[in-house]
Amino acid sequence: MMIVISASEAKRAQSACRRQNNYQLSIINYQLIILLAFLLLLPSCQRERAKGTLFVPEPAADTTLTDLDALVDAGEIIVGTISGPETYYDYRGTPLGAHYLLAQQFANPRGLRINVQTAHNVGELLQMLRDRKIDLAAYPLPDSLLSGDLASAGFHADDKHRSWAVSKDATALKDALDHFYSEGLLAAAQKESSEARRSAGSASGMAQYSPRAQFISREKGIISVYDQLFQEAGRANSLDWRLLAAVAYTESAFDPSALSRAGARGLMQLMPATAASLGVSDAYNPKQNVSGGARLLRTLLNRYEGLPASEQISFALAAYNAGPGHIDDAQALASMRGRNPNRWDEVAPCALALSEPQNYLLPAIRHGYFIGRETVGYVSTVLARYAAYGGTSAAPSGLRSPHSSASTPRKKNLPTIKGPDDELFGE
Repeated sequence: MMIVISASEAKRAQSACRRQNNYQLSIINYQLIILLAFLLLLPSCQRERAKGTLFVPEPAADTTLTDLDALVDAGEIIVGTISGPETYYDYRGTPLGAHYLLAQQFANPRGLRINVQTAHNVGELLQMLRDRKIDLAAYPLPDSLLSGDLASAGFHADDKHRSWAVSKDATALKDALDHFYSEGLLAAAQKESSEARRSAGSASGMAQYSPRAQFISREKGIISVYDQLFQEAGRANSLDWRLLAAVAYTESAFDPSALSRAGARGLMQLMPATAASLGVSDAYNPKQNVSGGARLLRTLLNRYEGLPASEQISFALAAYNAGPGHIDDAQALASMRGRNPNRWDEVAPCALALSEPQNYLLPAIRHGYFIGRETVGYVSTVLARYAAYGGTSAAPSGLRSPHSSASTPRKKNLPTIKGPDDELFGE
């Protein structure tokens, strides 16, 4: 028997069927969601159950950076000080001073570079610290001045009531400095600074060197086994090769393997950074070293271009020894005293005076404490040796007379000399 269903009844049946299907799908979807949530929570529950603290959240780790952490992340600590023989000074490109070396001992194990900023007086240094221009004042400051927003840290001399200082809110840095410093560290740093100064630079202070004779043969005009290198470098840089020889002997006593404790290397005693800037990849290679030293000396001579040749050479030698910054300061002091800043004999006394605080702390003096007596002595020594080698500081253009027979000995006077074992060596 056929059952006839009206159109309206069919629609109602289809609608009910769809609702039933949707309901079943909803049930299935809900069950799937519950199952998925359970699976996601299960590992966490197992971990918490193992700890006996089911569903109790762990406390969040403290990710707050301390002031010291921030410095370590930056890789640098800005150290303020006042230049002086016991605090900080530049010696032939080497930073020295007991308080500087002490700060370096603190910074190095933490991977911190030291950026030194100098003040001319205590008031200026304290203001730099308050203005957050420096992180640490590594200078023996009176304890009576360290109050309010400043705190003593690290070095302290209880008998003199002096100490280093940091900002009061730099608590982590203060704690680290206080933990670092102990009695006896400053004395050790003072000894290290003194030894480094004595050994940094010329042949008289070599840590390792084997001196040669000043002449191989005075009669034959042969100065050293490196004469050909001096001549080649002299021609390339418009220098009298005998001036290069005089500098080399004063610096290293003609030992190509000479090494100062400060790190100066080779015949012309080039510091690593200076050698790199001159394109010298192997400072112990005599040819590279002499070539680099000649380029450096030529650059310094050009700095004093316009002066008479004798003055040009004197100032360039002084800058080769001490760095041009200290010579600039000596010239500035000469001007302040009414002396001629372009005459070495008038600038030299001012270089000597820069070892006195009433001079090196003047606002116009930018490079601080300076041991001028060594540089003045160096210039005199090189010039005397240059004269002994037959040179003259009065040569036109300073420095090399290409048509003068005296500037380069004739080939017949320059036999090939293999080294110290050659029979002509030492004649």
